[in-house]
Amino acid sequence: MVPRSPTATMRLPARAAPSMGASVAALLSLAARSAGIAEGLKVLQILAEHPSTARFIATKLCRKFLGDPVQTAWVDAAAAEYTRTGGDIKAMLRVILQPAFVMQAPMRLKRPVHLFVSAVRALGARLVGNGEEGTEELQWQASNAGQEPFSWHPPNGYPDAAPYWANNPLPRWNFAASLPWGDLKGIRVDVPDIFRLITTAQQGVAILNTLLFQGQLPMAQGQALQAYLAGDPTSPDRQAETLGLALSAPAFQWY
Repeated sequence: MVPRSPTATMRLPARAAPSMGASVAALLSLAARSAGIAEGLKVLQILAEHPSTARFIATKLCRKFLGDPVQTAWVDAAAAEYTRTGGDIKAMLRVILQPAFVMQAPMRLKRPVHLFVSAVRALGARLVGNGEEGTEELQWQASNAGQEPFSWHPPNGYPDAAPYWANNPLPRWNFAASLPWGDLKGIRVDVPDIFRLITTAQQGVAILNTLLFQGQLPMAQGQALQAYLAGDPTSPDRQAETLGLALSAPAFQWY
């Protein structure tokens, strides 16, 4: 009788050729293990098709792309699409990102890494030399703000909800104030080049609105920046300070 244990092998008579015995034993062992793998895959299939799985994945995707609080209607629609398509994530995202849901979504606070990288990219900052010092500086800044890369031990990743990050604004403001002045090691922003064509505060804020806010800078925040820059719109120091204020503005910290 062939043993039932997944890891067992059948003993052949002593007169059987060694090579044949080894081959048969290997085949029997492989067959037993394959049956175990098939059973494991069946369990995973059952879990994947369970309604709770659909809602769990739908909730995580809605929180990631639409924010908190997650609305029941979003989850219902995404979970239904999961069930309809057999777990097609792209199809779920098409449902989640439909205009009606996006319009209902609340503003979201950028996590530190998102904030810092978006500032560096939007301003066309460059890394000095081989980039090692600037990269280390960004990592240190992220760590100082509570999001050191690869240091969140649970497998769920750093929290993606505003209350977790909103109580520690100082590292975010310090980063925003330091970047335009070149105070971050190995990272440089050419502030004079950004403002090279302006002669008025209105022109300067218009440039920032395009660079940082995609033309969506709220009027009140734009007026506050313009009032500050108006003190001396062509002064490099005043321009750097205004740029730091823009990076600290709610319209840039949230999205």
